[in-house]
Amino acid sequence: MIADYEIYVSPAPDNRIGLRYHAELHFSSGALMGLRLTGIRVWDRVPGADGYRLTLPAETDITDNGERRSRPTLRPIASPDSAIAYACATDALRNAVLRAVKLYELSRRDRAQSLTA
Repeated sequence: MIADYEIYVSPAPDNRIGLRYHAELHFSSGALMGLRLTGIRVWDRVPGADGYRLTLPAETDITDNGERRSRPTLRPIASPDSAIAYACATDALRNAVLRAVKLYELSRRDRAQSLTA
């Protein structure tokens, strides 16, 4: 079953360096209807790279020797420990969020231009 969703983007209110936007997925059908996935963060562009960096929600564990380890809460079904499988499985989501960010920025720019006109 495919779940329909909308992506909501908002400016990051935190003062964390490089954090630009928060994004959420709001599900409107299927088993996830009425739920939202939070914790998607959009960070400043990396110099020399194309586009923003995106981080997905993760959980943090503390190991026996006190090290903090985090792992994504959204993982691929096949090969859950494979970085390549993770990148492939999350590419569509990343691209959708980055498209939503671009639309959000364009709408803010258009709104700002209409206020100054």
